[in-house]
Amino acid sequence: MVRLFIILCFSSVLFACNSSEPPVSPAAEPAEVTTPEVAEAAPSEPEQSESERLNQWFELKYEEELAFSPITLTMQGRKERHAEIDDFSEAAADEQLEWKRLSVEEMKAQFVYARLDDEAKTSWDLWEYQYLNDLKGKPFRKQGYVFHQMGGIHSFIPTFMINFHRVQSLHDMQDYISRLRQSARGIEQLIVLAREGAEAGVHAPRFAYDMVISQIEKIIGGHPFKQTGEDSALWADINAK
Repeated sequence: MVRLFIILCFSSVLFACNSSEPPVSPAAEPAEVTTPEVAEAAPSEPEQSESERLNQWFELKYEEELAFSPITLTMQGRKERHAEIDDFSEAAADEQLEWKRLSVEEMKAQFVYARLDDEAKTSWDLWEYQYLNDLKGKPFRKQGYVFHQMGGIHSFIPTFMINFHRVQSLHDMQDYISRLRQSARGIEQLIVLAREGAEAGVHAPRFAYDMVISQIEKIIGGHPFKQTGEDSALWADINAK
């Protein structure tokens, strides 16, 4: 466009200098001046707000956190780590706590709280609160009842396998068997935590132990744990699936 403008200005100067010459015959058609088409610039991507950036970061961190728990992944209908159960050890709890600490530090380093909208600020506050809550709760991990009659882990595992582990292929059933084998490891880890809690003076009421024993006997009762009687709930579920 600048070049064209210079050409037009130069032409007008020449026309003024030659104004004494006879005019062009009316029959002559003036030369058509074409202007080059200017390509339209592609619209640039709108710059993300601080809140949008933070929300995308939370999505990534949520996936990282989910990866710690194969059980949670399955309960959400996903099949990542489908052949595993969670690590219930205290070392695993420490690992997750350290991951959360680093994530909070990363959040504070990459984002500016004052630039967030109210909803994003709430998400920020909640993420940091969860870490601080877990950190303050670390000395009290052994204060809870590991095995109890109100949904203890001993009854949760068979309930989880029956209600959430879908079998749609041979591979899914192999994952099912793998999880049953890993449940022994999980129960052993929980027994360690229960013993450490007992050594620290944490004991459930006697009636709670009696009810837990009754629940366990029902889980391991029947075929194939016993040669007689009906199929156990897990064995019936395996045959059905």
